[in-house]
Amino acid sequence: MMLWRGLCKDGIQLCMVQAHRCTGTYSRSNLKDHYQVLGIGRKATNEEIKNAFFALSKKCHPDSDPTNPLLHSQFVRLNEAYSVLSKPSSREQYDQILEAIQRDDWRATSHNPYKSHSTTYNWKQTYQTREGPYTRSSSKDNSRYWSEFPPKSDWKDSAEDRKRRNNLIVFYCIFLGSLSIAVHLAMFSAVRDMRRKEREEQQKRILKFYNDRTEAASAQEKKLDGYF
Repeated sequence: MMLWRGLCKDGIQLCMVQAHRCTGTYSRSNLKDHYQVLGIGRKATNEEIKNAFFALSKKCHPDSDPTNPLLHSQFVRLNEAYSVLSKPSSREQYDQILEAIQRDDWRATSHNPYKSHSTTYNWKQTYQTREGPYTRSSSKDNSRYWSEFPPKSDWKDSAEDRKRRNNLIVFYCIFLGSLSIAVHLAMFSAVRDMRRKEREEQQKRILKFYNDRTEAASAQEKKLDGYF
């Protein structure tokens, strides 16, 4: 009786382990790793990674087709893949995790199912604590993408670009305003000098005319005195 209970218990545990392993294998097979997302091989160079990401990001950017809601999730996955594979340190850790997953799959099919279940569980914990194949990248990694691939004119401008453009507009407004004031002051000074010279010349002409008339009157008076 005890032997029968032990066999039943072991059989139930074995079925549960096999079901869990099949479920994990199915869900994992339906997901693409970062290399598959970018459409490159495991031995791709940094330049190939960058070119593949840049080409796919233009096709999957949400602004290229606002009516397609799937583009956002595709673009996020591209960004995550590039954020991990573009840095040597994170790519090395990522490759180690992929190799461990492959070893885990091999052990699950050729070794003790209880041991493979334990190994699978440990690597599942690794996905949650480390930068695994299907984890999201941090905001720091996202900003690194925009620093290397600035948005085009038909893409949404970042807050930093808008701030820089607004500061530039304010600077030009202040510069043009100061230049306009300087030009107006120079023109006012020139007109004022010209008006002053005109008044001085007019006063000289009036004074000359007055002196000439005075001399003429004196001469005429002397001439009349000579007759008498």
